[in-house]
Amino acid sequence: MASRTANSIRNAKVGLIIYAFDLLLTFFARKYFIEFLGPELLGLNSLAKSLLQFLNLAELGIATAVGFSLYKPLSEKDRKTINEIISLQAYFYRWIFYFIIAASIVLMAFFPWIFADREVPLHYAYATYLSLSVAVLLSYRVNYRQIIFTADQKQYVSTYLFQGGRVVKSALQLGALFLFDPAYSFWVWLGMEVLVAVLSSVGLELAVRKQYPDLVASPALGKQVRKQYPAVIASTKQVFFHRFGGFALSQSSVVIIYAYATLTDVTIFDNYNFIVMGLIMMWETLFGGSIASIGNLVAEQPDKVQTLYWELFSFKTWLCGIVVCATMFLAQPFITLWVGSEYVMSKMALLWFMGSLFIRLFRNATDTFLYAFGLYKDIGAPIAEAALNIGLSVLFGYYWGLPGIMAGVFVSLFLVVFLWKPFFLFREKMAHKPAVYFRQAAFHIALLAVAVLATYYLKNLLPMNPVASYGQWLLYGLCIVFICGGLSFVLFYIFTPGMRIFCRRLIELLPGRQVLKK
Repeated sequence: MASRTANSIRNAKVGLIIYAFDLLLTFFARKYFIEFLGPELLGLNSLAKSLLQFLNLAELGIATAVGFSLYKPLSEKDRKTINEIISLQAYFYRWIFYFIIAASIVLMAFFPWIFADREVPLHYAYATYLSLSVAVLLSYRVNYRQIIFTADQKQYVSTYLFQGGRVVKSALQLGALFLFDPAYSFWVWLGMEVLVAVLSSVGLELAVRKQYPDLVASPALGKQVRKQYPAVIASTKQVFFHRFGGFALSQSSVVIIYAYATLTDVTIFDNYNFIVMGLIMMWETLFGGSIASIGNLVAEQPDKVQTLYWELFSFKTWLCGIVVCATMFLAQPFITLWVGSEYVMSKMALLWFMGSLFIRLFRNATDTFLYAFGLYKDIGAPIAEAALNIGLSVLFGYYWGLPGIMAGVFVSLFLVVFLWKPFFLFREKMAHKPAVYFRQAAFHIALLAVAVLATYYLKNLLPMNPVASYGQWLLYGLCIVFICGGLSFVLFYIFTPGMRIFCRRLIELLPGRQVLKK
């Protein structure tokens, strides 16, 4: 059996390669969408996705609870329990499927008021919403079974099917913008959403039958066994509140900006948010495959959890610093090159945005272990996060506009995610006290601050003009990454034991590791 580290690396490698192609194609697709069809339609697309995500809260976190419940039976090859747990998911998802259909009908009845006095025809709003809803509905009738690949440390399979499908979809949509008249290309664009969603679901069905021929999941079986798994039900109730907090973080800003301004303003924000969400998704792709491996470690060798945490904490913090530093210095010139200087965000809004990005990436080290331990009982935390996020964003946005909305997001993340989450993990499951974590976090961030500050001054010596061309922007970006990454790596390797241990672990996986050991 492949090692946990090897499985995590394989999942990360496949995910990163496919996601890099997806991100690149989507960048071009958004650019030419704005050029050919206008920012209003792109803003409409973003708003429709936010509305669907709101209905998607009905999922309640069932998949997260099911994934955690599958670690042990998968490690013991208990096929009966695996079938029952996934059937339980199928049973609940059937009702969610019906709920989303009913709720969507009610929601669309209000579209004439939601989109009153806006720049796009009403039938465009209906068509956009319906086409995007196909993928969501399929996830509750067919795609839920991808959970077995994730829990079994084979996330790369679902990555091929769904992120690979997104690459194909983006390529087809980009081609449609050039091949068809603008009067028709939007409809072809929506058609590709539906077609690729269906094909990805068919691919999943074939992959599950091939790799897990004994898997027989059905809502009927789930109904029969639902009382046998009270832990799954309890975890689901807890995870729901965490999903609500995540929704408030990822989707509320678009709705609040829409309430204050226009679809064009939504597009300006969404261009930056697209970059940030792309980085977050790439981050989750890189490390998401390790959750099952850590869950397996918790089930089999809990005594090794503490050491692994500090290794991953040092490595992820170092990598997080590089990503945020590069984004902070490269976002403005990229937006100028990509869609034009009229879509550039103010510097104050960008600083708050980057602060939020840092916390959202930095949290991964702690969140991964919270998921692996199945620690979701702090339901007050996501409620507080959602209340702070929405309340402060509305309040600050009223007085300071977009920078105020970004500040509200940052404050909620700082209080709940940066301070509370690690405190909760260390209080509940770790050998060290929470104070040890906060000392280590402060020390790691101080090292990053030194590297970022040095990069800020050294970048002024670079001869490239990042807004002159994509080529100069790329060279400028590589220099930023090299400077910040190199300086921070030296500091981390010298001063943090976790980084040194992690590097040795990676070296042992190299083809010539036997020679290195000698």
